[in-house]
Amino acid sequence: MTAKIIDGKQIANETILEVKEIISKATMKGEKPPGLAVIQ
Repeated sequence: MTAKIIDGKQIANETILEVKEIISKATMKGEKPPGLAVIQ
């Protein structure tokens, strides 16, 4: 098996765009956007 060189920045940007699209579709349907909370 030969090594395959990947472009991590490109993959990260594609993933971010996919997640943004999923979130925008969900919020358009009236769902709450994801968020983070800190509990101590």
